[in-house]
Amino acid sequence: MSNSIYITGMGPGSGKSVVVLGVMELLARHGRKLSFFRPVVEADPLSDHLIALVTSRYDIAARPEIMFGVTNTSARDLISTNKEDELHSRIMEKFRGLAQDSDFVVCAGTDYQTMHTALEFEFNLEVARNLGAPLMPIVAGQGRTVGRIVDAIVFTGGIGENASVVRDQACQGLEHLGVAVDPAKNEAARGSIAEVQKDGAPVKVLVIRTDEEREIARQTIHAIEKEQPHGNYH
Repeated sequence: MSNSIYITGMGPGSGKSVVVLGVMELLARHGRKLSFFRPVVEADPLSDHLIALVTSRYDIAARPEIMFGVTNTSARDLISTNKEDELHSRIMEKFRGLAQDSDFVVCAGTDYQTMHTALEFEFNLEVARNLGAPLMPIVAGQGRTVGRIVDAIVFTGGIGENASVVRDQACQGLEHLGVAVDPAKNEAARGSIAEVQKDGAPVKVLVIRTDEEREIARQTIHAIEKEQPHGNYH
């Protein structure tokens, strides 16, 4: 079971901050040792509005300086020089250091200031996959009809990714939103990204694979290297 969740908006002004606070409130009631993480901050984590809000309301042991991956400027520089792998590696390294001292980490995606909206959601999706965190996409509903609120339902990580029956049950009763799962496609979902909605359904239902085994292996190696910094594993 994942010990993290990745909350991100589908665009600017989605209400992500409210959802983050709601999730934090729910988890805090169970006495867990919580941490908070942002993959990208504008400049200084001390001035990040969401980090400041979360740390002011909840007992977060981690310092703000380790609650983020990279700055917006660094992210743009790495993307512009085709160093996306290095960007993701930096984010993952910072996340691991935070996660190993926490029972649960709530991650909040970017603020849609780094790149084009569609590309930025793809970036958030990739970060969530790398971290092995289930994705919670947030869509702003103000001024929209029901049919325009839901664009896609995404299952990634854990039983939602790996159990077709869970996906089927989760989507039951959502027909009024345009959600319709094709049983055959759902059962046969394979590959990195699979679409399992019925033909012609207005809402996509996606199964996105995460490499959980690789992430577990990376975290294990990281823990060993921390205990044995000189490579003596005997």
